[in-house]
Amino acid sequence: MTRIHFTFDDIARTCLAESLNPAEEAVFALDALSDKQNTALASWRRTAVRRLGELTDVVAALCRELRPVPDLLWLTDRRARPDDDRLAAAGLTGSGVASLARQFAEGVVVPCWPSIANHFGSVVRRKERESGGGVHALLSTLHPRIRWHGPALDIDDGRAAEIRLSGRGLTVVHSAFLSSAPAVLIGRGSETDPPALVVSASPEIAGRLRWSRERDPSVAALSALLGRTRATLLWQLNDTCTTGELAKRAGVSAATVSQHTGILREAGLITTARQRNTVHHSLTVLGRQLVR
Repeated sequence: MTRIHFTFDDIARTCLAESLNPAEEAVFALDALSDKQNTALASWRRTAVRRLGELTDVVAALCRELRPVPDLLWLTDRRARPDDDRLAAAGLTGSGVASLARQFAEGVVVPCWPSIANHFGSVVRRKERESGGGVHALLSTLHPRIRWHGPALDIDDGRAAEIRLSGRGLTVVHSAFLSSAPAVLIGRGSETDPPALVVSASPEIAGRLRWSRERDPSVAALSALLGRTRATLLWQLNDTCTTGELAKRAGVSAATVSQHTGILREAGLITTARQRNTVHHSLTVLGRQLVR
């Protein structure tokens, strides 16, 4: 069992995030691809294998040599380094594995990202209402195999570990693909940043995964006209949303959204309104007609 110890400062700095980014989620998706016991994701696995094409054999070889969770968790943490000797013995390099993970993410995670982001956005809003903003209520309802005994969180994962947050707090985030454990703790870039507790989502997410409609001829035509990223942004603007929300729906960075929304705005396809420190984007009548 893994036990995470909280101080008062840790509790005060604990929060719930909407989702991982596609690159981080790709590590857990790699694990799910080889986890045949997870029948909930069987449909996603079949589609993923078909879409990966020739990359399927390379990914399969990687998963035979290494277990994505925990062996590839270093891809989610800039501080961590791979075991170079172990990678070399498997005929791999750190940069090669990172490149493969990026290709994998682009092929079978990003196309599902709008549905993932929308689902977890709803989950976060519901949990915030149910917990009333209280950390104790939040930590008590994460997963059937995660138990909160303040000031400690017990994770029934078959390990024996004692973890102290040392005042950094904790970011709780759900994964659509993690199934080999109820939760996994990952670093988020520096010694002072709070680590992230990645929690396995309920099986209902599998039924909500939707592949992007890029194969639809109308979407392909829009991509050919505007470019794939701008076409995706227009498709995802089915309602008014912020730059951050649009980035999660499209599976790109906020900086990329800002760059392309400027061009779309100048073309008269979207409008942008600022409310204090938040920017909201909406389709114009012309933009909505173009999408249709």
